[in-house]
Amino acid sequence: MQVYFRYRFKQYILVAIAFLFGLLLAEMMVDEPDYPFGIFCFVVSFGVAETLRYKKWARKNRDSSSASS
Repeated sequence: MQVYFRYRFKQYILVAIAFLFGLLLAEMMVDEPDYPFGIFCFVVSFGVAETLRYKKWARKNRDSSSASS
């Protein structure tokens, strides 16, 4: 269980970095800050991270269930 939380924490760090990168891109693209674009980058990066995590979890569950049967 502790490994799961450590993995989760690392994932949130990556999402925060992607969010800050999105804000930085938004700052560079226009003179005025375009925060909706940064929030959009955050949502997309979070969705990708969650999808990858779910696929990894599903694959691990499928492998363990097929091994037990």
